[in-house]
Amino acid sequence: MAEIAFEKVSKYFQGVPALSEVSFRCESGEIVVIFGPPGAGKSTLLRSLAGLEDIDSGEIHLAGRAATGLPIHRRKVAMAFESYALYPHLKVRNNLEFPLKAPGVRMASAERQMRLGRVAELLKIDSLLDRYPHQLSGGQRQRVSLGRALIRDADATLLDEPIAHLDARLRSMLRGELRLYLQDVGATTLYATPDFQEGFGIANRVLVLIKGVVHQIGTPEEVFAVPADSHVAALIGDPAMNLIPIAPDGTLDFGEQRLPLPVSVPGSAQVGLRPGDVALVSPDAPVKGRVVLIERIGSSLVVNLDVGGRVLAAKIAAPTSPLTMGEVVGLEFRWSEAHFFGKDAARVEPEAESLTMGGRT
Repeated sequence: MAEIAFEKVSKYFQGVPALSEVSFRCESGEIVVIFGPPGAGKSTLLRSLAGLEDIDSGEIHLAGRAATGLPIHRRKVAMAFESYALYPHLKVRNNLEFPLKAPGVRMASAERQMRLGRVAELLKIDSLLDRYPHQLSGGQRQRVSLGRALIRDADATLLDEPIAHLDARLRSMLRGELRLYLQDVGATTLYATPDFQEGFGIANRVLVLIKGVVHQIGTPEEVFAVPADSHVAALIGDPAMNLIPIAPDGTLDFGEQRLPLPVSVPGSAQVGLRPGDVALVSPDAPVKGRVVLIERIGSSLVVNLDVGGRVLAAKIAAPTSPLTMGEVVGLEFRWSEAHFFGKDAARVEPEAESLTMGGRT
C-alpha cells in the first residue's frame, strides 16, 4: 500500500510560511490534485514529500512509514518537474529508461521496452526516441520529463504542472489519457496545477491550497458545488464565480443601483453567482449593465458587463441578435443557485425555506 499522509506540515522561507500546518491523506492508487494560484505552495508541498525540501514542523508518512528525515534515495518517489530536468547528453529513450536502470532496480530488458513503448505512445513521443533534449521543443521536453516519472515503479508519483507548456489541444487530449494511465497502473499521485479545467478533469479528489493553507479537500463535484469559502469560490470555474458584496441594509451593492436580496441568509456579507446563473434581459430590468467584453466559447458567449462600476460575467447561449460593445442590457439572477459567504469569507447556508423564493429576480 502506498498511502501519503501529511500531518500539520509547515515550511518557512526566511520567516514567511510556504506551508501552514498542512494535513491531508492520499489513499493508495488515488489521484489528488493540489490546486491553487501561483505562489500557493504547491511545488513546496511536492518537494517536501520528495525530500528536496526539509520541513520545519509536522510529519510526512509514505507507504506506511515516516518519511520525515528520510534520504531522497530511500523515498521511492517519481517526480516530473516543470523545469524538465533532462540529461542533455542522453537521447530521449535513454532519459526515459534511466530510472529503470538505477542501482537496485532489477528489470528484464523486455519489461523495460514494454514500459518505454507504452509511455512513449501515451505521450506521443515515440517518434522522438532517438533525439537529444536540445533537439526538442519545450513542449516535447516536458512530455519526456513526464514520461520519465510515469515509467518507473514508485510509492508516490509527483507531477508538478506536468502539461503546462503544451498547446491547448494536446493538454485536452492528455488529461483523460493520463488519468486512465495512472488509474490503470495504480499510481498514488499528487498532481499540482493552477489550471481549473486540468485539475478537476484528472482528480479523484482536489485539495485547494491558497498561500500555504488548505482551504478545502473533496471530490471535484463537491468542491465545485459547495465551495468552502469565498477564496475557493473565486478560483473555481471558467470563468470564475461572480462575488458581489451585500450592503448593511441587505441589498446588493452595484454603486448607484441596489437590488434587495430575495432570500434570507443571516450573517452573509457576499453572494456568489456563477456566470451561467446570470441572464441577460431587456434593459428595463431593475439592474442594468454595459457590455465591455464579449468572448465566444464554442456555442456560448461569455459577456463581461460593467454594473455600477463592478464587472460581472454572464455565460449565455449565443443570442439570435448579436450583442454589441457598449450596449446596455438588463440582468436577472438565478437565486436558487446562489452561494453566500460571511465577513470571515466562510460559507453561510441559507435558510431552507428561503430557497423556494429562488427563480430569477
